[in-house]
Amino acid sequence: MKMETCKDICHTFGMKELYSLRKETIERGSASAKENHEFWYMQMFGKA
Repeated sequence: MKMETCKDICHTFGMKELYSLRKETIERGSASAKENHEFWYMQMFGKA
C-alpha cells in the first residue's frame, strides 16, 4: 500500500518543485553531518 501512496503523491500538482528542493535539503544535511561529525563511511540509504 505504501508504494501506491508514494506514486499518487509523486504525480500530484506541485510535487516536482518540492522534489527539486530535496537536493538542497537532504543532500546538504548529509554532507554537513559527514563533515562535522566525521562520518567518512556513511552509506546513502533511500537514494533514488
